[in-house]
Amino acid sequence: MASRLLHILIPVRQATIENEDKKLYGIQFHPEVNHTENGVAMLRNFLYNVCGFTGDWSMENYVKTAIADIRAKVGDKKVLLAPVRRS
Repeated sequence: MASRLLHILIPVRQATIENEDKKLYGIQFHPEVNHTENGVAMLRNFLYNVCGFTGDWSMENYVKTAIADIRAKVGDKKVLLAPVRRS
């Protein structure tokens, strides 16, 4: 059985989906908005308790990791790395 959309509630912007064969169920909503009661607590629980994130991410650590990853891929070769502007 394919996944099927169960409902979409436009004014509140919610949706649910299921795939009973795979026992997959989902809900789409916006926990980050002010009118979602306990939204921040839901996000915190999902990130730290379900996904196991530690909350120690920082831009400084990302830059160091990204540079190390690029160096591991290109070795001693010269590389031009530049931002791309999308319009």
